[in-house]
Amino acid sequence: MRDEVRAALDVFAALKPGEIPFNTASVRKMFDVVEAASHEDLDLLIADLSQGLADPDVWRAACAAISCGTLVENGASPAIVALPLLERMIVAARQLSGIDAITTDTFAGKVLDAVDNMERRSELVHPCGLLAAR
Repeated sequence: MRDEVRAALDVFAALKPGEIPFNTASVRKMFDVVEAASHEDLDLLIADLSQGLADPDVWRAACAAISCGTLVENGASPAIVALPLLERMIVAARQLSGIDAITTDTFAGKVLDAVDNMERRSELVHPCGLLAAR
């Protein structure tokens, strides 16, 4: 794991609810690396950063998710973060009352199909993969 990502994840791990980490030196340094990174490096960075999505604290995981979104906007593959994000969403959905395992499993299957299709596309019109391939 790159030092810049590790330092940003450490900042996220120390957050209290509502604290904003994005102007801290460690997180800014990570974003500075992102701005100069190649697509290949961005993919490695987002793979490391997506580990923060597993944080049990909703706010800290949200900060990691926002940061992953920034990497996608800069050219990282959204498919790399899709599965960790899906895992996080399934855990959260199962904690909500009134949502059963069948519903969350059906949702997960549909998202996995979308991720599979995203990975098969040779060219994405939009970095988030939400638009059809050309």
